[in-house]
Amino acid sequence: LDDAISLTNASPYGLLSAIFTADLQTGLEFADRAHTGWVNINESSNYWEAHLPFGGRAGSDSGIGRVGGSHVMQAFTEHQTVVLTPDRRRG
Repeated sequence: LDDAISLTNASPYGLLSAIFTADLQTGLEFADRAHTGWVNINESSNYWEAHLPFGGRAGSDSGIGRVGGSHVMQAFTEHQTVVLTPDRRRG
């Protein structure tokens, strides 16, 4: 497991990783320690759901932001709160 995590975390991308294991605890430990934005347990690295966020968690070449669902727009959005109190003197 340590070798698999070391290889995964050495990638410059940090986009997606996958592990096949009969032991659920091993899969969850891999997911916890892998520096990727997506981890598949007992599923190929080709598996992707368009409505879920996909993007890098670490790595210099993983790009900026995320794709999938509402996360696409959030990458291009800057939130701003505006509070307006009308001038009551003007009627």
